[in-house]
Amino acid sequence: MRLGYIYDYVGNRLTKTESVEGVTTYIYDNNDRLLTETTNGVVTVYEYDDNGNTLSRQQGSEETVYEWNDENLLVKVIPADGQEVSYVYDADGIRVASTVDGVGTE
Repeated sequence: MRLGYIYDYVGNRLTKTESVEGVTTYIYDNNDRLLTETTNGVVTVYEYDDNGNTLSRQQGSEETVYEWNDENLLVKVIPADGQEVSYVYDADGIRVASTVDGVGTE
């Protein structure tokens, strides 16, 4: 398998060429956040909040949603399959617990 990459002047990957998957192109906003990723006509779109946290990732009809607290810590991920993952943090912002569909995973 052969890989090739092209980057812009600030280091954002613009294209990835792979012998098996073909060419993937990437588009960024003015804050260097990935907006779209396209591989073989399949487009993945990303949205962000004002702090740069990812709010969603959508590929076709499948969307993953991310929720953040006021300290910009990821507190919930809801993937397209609906299997919700939640995170709990201590006072220092260290992740201390997680749950998948309400079941603790440590």
